[in-house]
Amino acid sequence: MKDIGILFIFLIVALAFSCKHEIPVAPADTNKCDTAMVTYSISIKGVISANCGHCHGSTVYTTKGSGYNFDDYNVLKNEVDNGNLAKAINHLPGVVPMPLDKTEKISTCEIRKFMIWIDAGAPNN
Repeated sequence: MKDIGILFIFLIVALAFSCKHEIPVAPADTNKCDTAMVTYSISIKGVISANCGHCHGSTVYTTKGSGYNFDDYNVLKNEVDNGNLAKAINHLPGVVPMPLDKTEKISTCEIRKFMIWIDAGAPNN
């Protein structure tokens, strides 16, 4: 009986040291939004081209884009200055939500970059 008791204690100790309670680590976020260097040429112009250019591009804006040519920085800057661009991309009341042909907004990351750029005065950089 004494041998069974020693064996039982040995098993308990062995099990206690063999169990590891590791805190699970969340997988790396592959969808991080890099806002360290937001510029018109790097962060904004491509999003405008991809999401707005089919209506507000230089070859179609007169027929599809209500006369707004967003390939022209000065036209875009005017929409920033009057507050319409921020309202449109955030789907706020008072303006037509953009992009018009999509049911959803541009990505949260893209909106964040736009707002950083707008808050910086929308420089042509």
